Amino acid sequence: MGIDKEKSLLTAASELRRNAEERLHAKTAALHPPRTKETAQRLVHELEVHQIELEMQNAELRQARDEIDSALENYTDLYDFAPVGYFTLDRAGAVTAVNLSGASLLGIERSRLLGQRFGLFIEVNSRPLFSDFLDKVFASHGKLSCEVALTTKDNSSLFVQVKAVTSSSGEECRVALIDMTDHKRDEELIQRYIVELRSINEELTRFNNASVGRELRMIELKKEINELCVQSGRPPRYPLDFEKE
Repeated sequence: MGIDKEKSLLTAASELRRNAEERLHAKTAALHPPRTKETAQRLVHELEVHQIELEMQNAELRQARDEIDSALENYTDLYDFAPVGYFTLDRAGAVTAVNLSGASLLGIERSRLLGQRFGLFIEVNSRPLFSDFLDKVFASHGKLSCEVALTTKDNSSLFVQVKAVTSSSGEECRVALIDMTDHKRDEELIQRYIVELRSINEELTRFNNASVGRELRMIELKKEINELCVQSGRPPRYPLDFEKE
C-alpha cells in the first residue's frame, strides 16, 4: 500500500512537469512565433541600423561635449583673465565666486575670498554706502553702480567703481570692479592745481589792481605838478603823452 502511494505521487509529479513544459512551450511560441529567413534578415538589418544610429548619436554627443568643454574653457579664460575684477555675491554679501583679476585686485588668494563678506574689504567710511547699494541692487533687479574705497591686503586704498546686477534667480548678484585709483588721483591732482591757479590768479588780480592804482596816482601827481609849473610861469615838468592825443 505504501509502494502504490509512492508511485502515484511520482506519476502526479511527472504529469505536473509535463503540463508545465507544455504551457511554457505554448507561451514561448506565442511570444516568439517561428521566424522565416526573411524575418531574420530584416531583424538583423534593423539591429545593424539601430547600432549605426547609436554610434552616430554617440559621435554627436561626443562632439557636443567637446564643443561645450571648449566653450567652457574659453569662458573660464575670459572670466579669469579679464582686466576687470568679477565677483558673485549672495544676498548676505558673501563672495560665492571671484575671478583671478578680482583676487589680484585685493591681493588675496581666490580660495581665501570664497565665503568672506565682501564688505570686510571696503573701507569703514564706505561700508554704509555699499550696504545701501547692495540692498538697492537686489530690490531693483537692475544694473546699478557706485564708487567706494577698498582696503587691500597691504592696507593700501583702492578707489573702485562698482557695477552690479542680480542673477536670473535673484538670489545672487554679479559685481564688476573697475579700478579708478589712478583716475581718482588724477582728479584730485587736477583739483589741487585748479585751487592753486585760482589763488595765483586772485593774487595777480590784487597786484594788478594795486599797480594800476599806483600808476593812476602817479599820473594825478604829475598833472598837479605840471599845473603848478604853468601857474608859476614855467613849462610843465612832466610830459604826459596821453594829453597830446
